[in-house]
Amino acid sequence: MSNSNDSQSSAAHTTDQHVADPHAFLHPQHDTMHSGAKRVVHETSNTSQESRYQLMRRIKHVAFFGYADCEPETQLYQDAFHTAQLVAKQGLTIVDGGGPGVMDAATKGAASVGGETLSVTFYPKDAPGFEGRYVGNVPDTEVVTRNYIERMFKLMEHADAYIIFNGGTGTISEFGTAWVMSRLYYGHHKPFILFGDFWHNVLEAISKNMMMRGNEMEVLRVVSNPEEALAALWAFDEEIGNIDHSECAVCQKKRGEHV
Repeated sequence: MSNSNDSQSSAAHTTDQHVADPHAFLHPQHDTMHSGAKRVVHETSNTSQESRYQLMRRIKHVAFFGYADCEPETQLYQDAFHTAQLVAKQGLTIVDGGGPGVMDAATKGAASVGGETLSVTFYPKDAPGFEGRYVGNVPDTEVVTRNYIERMFKLMEHADAYIIFNGGTGTISEFGTAWVMSRLYYGHHKPFILFGDFWHNVLEAISKNMMMRGNEMEVLRVVSNPEEALAALWAFDEEIGNIDHSECAVCQKKRGEHV
């Protein structure tokens, strides 16, 4: 696989103009220029809007995180590919970072069954350690951001749940961000799935050595195969719909603000 920081892509170009209204995430405004095949959204907002993170209640978009350097013949790549196939068959949109490895597997797995795909990217100029945009990863929609941090938070925003595979420091950062956002907005959170039995050891080490507050483990599940990942998504979707918001801290705070 070769990486590229070019803007070569078979995608038409779209500028995503986000407004201050938090409901804009549900009805984004676009100025569209046509070129190539699919479409590219250029993220132009100054900051990520945390309020948009809380809007979705049901799972419709699932983000895939994991190792960028795994090759198609590896088990990791195949697991991501087959998981994306199963998830896309349910009519869910697959979201990834537009790079190689697990990200490429996610896009290609979804595309192989006619699924919808979206990639959130940035084209690094001063980040030699970042793999960059992989031209072989061709989604239906590409959202272009300006830096790594913005890219990560836009990945969080554009998905309703996350599947996290084995990976390196980038995957660790995504895992940590998904986890802290789920705890901060618990009750309106976006759940995530940890793919692979090795995660049990990771979670055990964190539980033994870090300062946990109590509900952190309720927002995640560890799975061993694509079928378990799909089952976990359906379970999360049902749980989200059955949350009692009369006891929800986020809702209580909002009610207090309107008194």
